[in-house]
Amino acid sequence: MILLGQGFVLAPCLSFLGAGDSLFLFGIFRILQTIGIAMAFTAAGVLVADTAPPGRPKRWACMGSRLSPHMPSPRAWARSLVIAGGFSALFALSIAYSVLGFGLASRIIDESLEYGITRGEGSLWKLFITPRFSQIFLIGFVMGATLGTLSTYIPTYIRSRGIQWISLFYITSTLTAIIVRIVLERVPDRIGHERMVTPAFGGLVIAVVLLSQAQTQWMFALSGVF
Repeated sequence: MILLGQGFVLAPCLSFLGAGDSLFLFGIFRILQTIGIAMAFTAAGVLVADTAPPGRPKRWACMGSRLSPHMPSPRAWARSLVIAGGFSALFALSIAYSVLGFGLASRIIDESLEYGITRGEGSLWKLFITPRFSQIFLIGFVMGATLGTLSTYIPTYIRSRGIQWISLFYITSTLTAIIVRIVLERVPDRIGHERMVTPAFGGLVIAVVLLSQAQTQWMFALSGVF
């Protein structure tokens, strides 16, 4: 699943260079790329959770699997690359990232098979219609839709406010994501995961409100924190 997902990411990256000015092709390639991201990211997180040792190392391993995409923070300097070398340079760098990811994915061994970890059985669709899972799924969908929309349109929105340096928003967002995961690492186990959802959505609401009113660089930075 991880390897197939990385393949879906790599192929569109290669295709972007030949898409020319076709908005239709860019749309198709982006859809395929997003499918690949969802497959690889989700499967990798599950694999880490399955194979990590129990206790604190397991929590840290799962946390690290979610932190790693934030570490390079490509969005913080991607615009500078576009200014310096054009979008072709950005696509070329994306290809390099994708090739590296595909190569690393090809080296993964599913150790859960060796450990004899039991996989869930039964129909996935039956799981979808259970009340508890459907609520969690809806929460994830709403959160993902909000974050996806923000991450897509933030650069254009910030520039529409007359601000050219959009990197600060992504820098504060990335640093906060890392700090929160480290500082609050034990909190969900202590108070329960359900109790974390409400303040998390509260932070998202504050971020959107701040964005709607932001006129300065630092207001955008603060919204990135929330």
